[in-house]
Amino acid sequence: MRCALPGDAPKNVIVVLIDALRPDVISDELTPNLARFRDSGQDFPLHFSGGNSSRMGFFSFFYGLPSTYWRSFYDLQQPPVLMQQLRAADFELSLHSASGFGSPTLVDRTVFAGIPGLPTGKGPGGAIALNEAVTDSWLAWLGDHDPARRLFGFIYYDPPIAAPPADSGDALPGDERFQANPDAADAWRRYRLAMRMIDAEIGKLVASVRDTGLADETVLMIASDHGYEFDDNGYGYIGHASSFAAAQLQSVLMMHWPGREPQRYDHRTAHEDVIVTLMQDVFGCDNPPGDYALGRNLFAGESWDWIMAGSYTSHAIVEPEQVTISYPGGFVEMRGDGYQPIDRSNMD
Repeated sequence: MRCALPGDAPKNVIVVLIDALRPDVISDELTPNLARFRDSGQDFPLHFSGGNSSRMGFFSFFYGLPSTYWRSFYDLQQPPVLMQQLRAADFELSLHSASGFGSPTLVDRTVFAGIPGLPTGKGPGGAIALNEAVTDSWLAWLGDHDPARRLFGFIYYDPPIAAPPADSGDALPGDERFQANPDAADAWRRYRLAMRMIDAEIGKLVASVRDTGLADETVLMIASDHGYEFDDNGYGYIGHASSFAAAQLQSVLMMHWPGREPQRYDHRTAHEDVIVTLMQDVFGCDNPPGDYALGRNLFAGESWDWIMAGSYTSHAIVEPEQVTISYPGGFVEMRGDGYQPIDRSNMD
């Protein structure tokens, strides 16, 4: 890589990933901290993950490559060019994950391969305590951080959807949605309770960056690894890693980038664009993006015509109007608007 840190580039990078956060769940009433962050920074509402699972979402986000490459990088324990550049530039790394660094994401052998001291499993306590512990760990680390050193922070929240905080039964924003399927309606309520809990942690984290004086020299990204479905299209899919519908692929990407005005970017973007943007605008790399990734700069204003998305065993070519899915054994299907099956005879 041909890189030289620009003198006027942001000094630090902090990436906050929230598992399965849908952009349409963010509201002033339910998640005020996320809504405030979105409205005061750069928001990409048409952003898509390169996978419907955490493993492939992480891979596309940090490598900028299709998930078809995941196995090769996993077997070789080869980290992405971003991590190589961070270490070469002597960034201090601060890594915190509510789900650990092993399964299901397996980032201990991919994104963060070769970094000593990564926890091998989750910490003690239930799902809520694990997410609170992530914030506490970050705050403790930040309190000891030498502000003269550049830092890269990674904070991963795993919302307690299966076991959310106690439910008072009060009305929540969005109660009218997904009522046709009782299972989806129940999952939707647990999901919102979990995201409200995570929003409180986000409030603490964003305040820590502001109160320590880092905000003016730090790219702070908040994103999700993939989406989450509540039988949006009437085919019974609830959760993720089960379809390539937009509900499972559309993700959150919003940030505060020093020197940039708050703006909503309405072109289609993808996880594969994140690495290109950081390599160009933070590290000053002048390699063509195709040297290391499939994406383009987020701020170029160009919508993708197609992206590749992966699950654990299947893959898809996602276009704005249709999805072409390939399964093990050679079976292929095509889905159109509303994820309806369409004729394969005109397949490209």
